[in-house]
Amino acid sequence: MLQRLEALNQYPDFNNYLVFVLTKLKTNDVLDEPTRAIAGLILKNNVKQHYVGFPSQIKMFIKAESLEIVGDPSPLIRATVGTLISTIANRGDLVNWPELLPALCALIDSPDSLACEVSHTHTHTHNTHTHTHCAGSVQHSVEDL
Repeated sequence: MLQRLEALNQYPDFNNYLVFVLTKLKTNDVLDEPTRAIAGLILKNNVKQHYVGFPSQIKMFIKAESLEIVGDPSPLIRATVGTLISTIANRGDLVNWPELLPALCALIDSPDSLACEVSHTHTHTHNTHTHTHCAGSVQHSVEDL
C-alpha cells in the first residue's frame, strides 16, 4: 500500500484529488466522513514528506480549501484539517500563508462553535462558552505552529 501511495505522489494532481475528497466527497448525497478523514491524513503525510516539491498552485489550493472547511460539522474532519494546517505551517510555509493567522484569529470572535474547533479539540464539549472554546482551539493551533 505504501509503495502504491508513493507511486501516486509522482502525479501532482493526486494531492488535488485528496483535497477534493477531504472537502467535498459525498456518497448518496451524504458527506463520507471516514473516506474524507483518510484522504486528509494521506494529504497530511504527503505535505509532511513532499511539500517543498509541490507546485505553487497546488500549495495555494490546499491552503485555501483547508481554511474553507475549518468549521466542518464533523469533529473528525475538523481535527484532520487542524493537523493538516499545522503540518503545512511546520513545513515552513507559514511565511507564504498570510491568510492563516488572521483566519485563526477571526475564529475567536466567531459565533459558530464548529468554526472555532480548529485542531485537537474534538474532546471538548459544546456546552463550553463559545468565546472561551474558540480561544482554546486557536491556542492549540498556534502552539502547533
